[in-house]
Amino acid sequence: MNQSALHVFLSSFSLAFHKPLRIFVWLPLLINIILLATATYWLIDWISDFNPLASFATDNWYGWIVKIAQTAIQILLYILLIPMMYYSFTILAAILLSPFNGLLAEKTAVHIVEHQSESTFSPSDIAQITVQSFAREMQKIMYFLPRAIGILILGFIPIIGLAAPFLWIVFAIWMAALQFLDYAADNENIQFNHMRIILNEKRAKTFSFGLIIWVTMMIPILNFILIPVVVIAATRFWFMHFHPKNQ
Repeated sequence: MNQSALHVFLSSFSLAFHKPLRIFVWLPLLINIILLATATYWLIDWISDFNPLASFATDNWYGWIVKIAQTAIQILLYILLIPMMYYSFTILAAILLSPFNGLLAEKTAVHIVEHQSESTFSPSDIAQITVQSFAREMQKIMYFLPRAIGILILGFIPIIGLAAPFLWIVFAIWMAALQFLDYAADNENIQFNHMRIILNEKRAKTFSFGLIIWVTMMIPILNFILIPVVVIAATRFWFMHFHPKNQ
C-alpha cells in the first residue's frame, strides 16, 4: 500500500481503460476535445481576421513594412493567446467537468475499496454528486483567489517580491494536490477544511503528488487529456495515504 506518488500515477493509466471506469473517462474527454477544438478554431479565425493596421495602405512604398508588421502582430497573438487559452481552458474544464470527476472518483473508490467490477449510479446519486461537486468547486475558488491575489501583491513589493515566484510555485503544487485529492474526500463527506488539515498533516506525500500533477498540467493539450487519469490516481493515493482509516 505504501506506493510512491509517481508509481500510483503511472499505474493509473491502465485503470482508465478498465470497463467500469471507461464511460467516466472517455465521455468527459470527448467533451473536452470538442470544446477545445471549437475554441481553438474560433481563436485562430479571430487572429487571422485581426488587423489593427487595416487603415494603412499596403500599395505604397511602405506597404511591405505594414505587411511585415501585420504578420508580426498575428504571430505574437498566436504565441501569447493560444497557450493562455489552453491553460485557462484546463482550469475551466476542471470546474465544468467536476461532476464527471466526482463520479469517476466515486467509481474508482468502489472498484479499489469494495472490489466491485460492476456498479451503477441511480439518478439521485448522479444529481447529488453533481450538486456537491459544483458547491465544492466554489469552495476551492474562494480558497484560491485571496491567496493568489496575496502572492501577486507580494510580487510588487521590493526585495520581498523576489520570493513571489517561488511562493507561487509552492502554492500551485499545493492547489494541484488539493484540487484532485479532494474529489475522493468530498465523496466521503469530509468537510473541505478538515480535508485541508488531513493533507497538511502529511505534507511530504501531499507535495510529492501535487508536484506530479503540476508538472502534468504544465504540458499543453496533454494537460486536459490526462485529467481523468489524475482523478483515478488521486483517488487511489487518497485511500492509500489520507483516508481517515489510515490515520
